[in-house]
Amino acid sequence: MAFPSNQGTIPLTLSQTFDQIRALAGSIKNAATSLNTRSLAGDISAYEIVSYCTILASQRDQVAALAATTGLAAYVTEYYPTVNIVSAYTDMIAQVDTTVLWITTNFPTSAGGDLLERKWGAGGKTINNTFSTSTLSTFRTQLTALIAQID
Repeated sequence: MAFPSNQGTIPLTLSQTFDQIRALAGSIKNAATSLNTRSLAGDISAYEIVSYCTILASQRDQVAALAATTGLAAYVTEYYPTVNIVSAYTDMIAQVDTTVLWITTNFPTSAGGDLLERKWGAGGKTINNTFSTSTLSTFRTQLTALIAQID
């Protein structure tokens, strides 16, 4: 028999599953905090916003897959009785979805829906479009709300 990895056929324990969800939530919070702070300090490239949205949506899907583990809510409730895990999870995912929606709704696109993240510069080089601190103020509102949903 081969050595059991965390990607093999032996399922994760409920403890390991919850640890992975917590790690993903921490990553979501750290990325939101970093982007929020940097957007207050200066321009943010369009590429960075698109990348953030893609990663955030991917992390949401990873969390959802893990959260669907049978018995997980009961396990968390047993070991962390002061945490209403179902409510906290629902609120976090709702804010992730709201943040992704804000980006996909407000990001500049062509009439055909193509993302307008770059433009042509001198000598045939491309230049990333950027968003100013003032332009990103309502985006920071979403980031702040997301940060608040994660302990």
